[in-house]
Amino acid sequence: MAEDLADIATDHDDDYVYRCVDRSVLLPHYRKLFVAPFYRLVPQRLTANLITLSSSALMWVLLGCCLFPPTRNPLWLGLLLGALLQTYLLGDHLDGMRARLSRTSSPLGEFLDHYLDIYNGAIIVLASFFLLRWPALPVVAFTFWLYFLSFGATMVEEKERDELYFGRLGSLEGIHIISLFFFTWTIPGVRTFWLEAVLWGHKGQVTLIGFTCLNFVLTTFGVIWRLKYCPKPFAFFAAGSLGLALLAPDLGIGHKGTFFIMMLYGADYIGRVMGSYHLKRSHPYPDIPATAAFVLLKAAYRLVTISTRVSWAISAALLAYLGLRLAWGLFGVLHGLRRYWRWANP
Repeated sequence: MAEDLADIATDHDDDYVYRCVDRSVLLPHYRKLFVAPFYRLVPQRLTANLITLSSSALMWVLLGCCLFPPTRNPLWLGLLLGALLQTYLLGDHLDGMRARLSRTSSPLGEFLDHYLDIYNGAIIVLASFFLLRWPALPVVAFTFWLYFLSFGATMVEEKERDELYFGRLGSLEGIHIISLFFFTWTIPGVRTFWLEAVLWGHKGQVTLIGFTCLNFVLTTFGVIWRLKYCPKPFAFFAAGSLGLALLAPDLGIGHKGTFFIMMLYGADYIGRVMGSYHLKRSHPYPDIPATAAFVLLKAAYRLVTISTRVSWAISAALLAYLGLRLAWGLFGVLHGLRRYWRWANP
């Protein structure tokens, strides 16, 4: 989602260069027709980093609308979610234009943009499940696993090759498609199709989820194909996050709890991979104690009966630990990049 910086090759602190190959079909047209006109409305003193934070805040508003729906009317929900997503997308490209034109591109700006997109992308997936009335929990957990796997693979590629790669049908195209899906919720016939109609022998929503998962799989394998190998830390993360996806239904925390616990584990590893790239550190492994706990807990749930109260206690302990682990890792990265922060443009 930071593809809009693909043509930027400058920084003015220590020769920072944003290295990216972007083959997006829509990006040049979107930037010219939508981003550039709105850029004139952005206050000149507003920094790129603040625009990044502001646009990402809209995604947390979108998350709140899914967790605590302001209305049960599907027409208004579709309009609201679609409008929030499109406004976020615009802001996500305005920050790149501001960084370029104000000559304030920096490693911190790139980190913030990509790091916040870990959460933003997960929220988009959650919002889709919300509109589809929460499909089976194992399906939701498996889809989140593939999402974090594909996002992690993209950042691992930057770490290993010193270059990001976005294909012709990348995140910009994906967000437009999902926005269209949100807006179709305003049309009763189309809404019924997604929920009930049969397409190629399956319900419309199953087909939609299947295509989404296929895109995540292709993204992951595309990275491995270009790297010609699979880094051990990433393989460890793939196995650990799969273990968590398999464990989630046993924890009894539902769709929303599964979203949060998988997001904490995934964002911790992916964020530290990004930080290791910008801070010139070795490729980190995902949290080993947590990963081992997933395997042991899955075995325990299969061997013995665990009460609901104990299961909730286990879930709370995992969430607390993963939250603290993520906060500590994020602090380490932001502390290392703190000199790049700007509150106002020159």
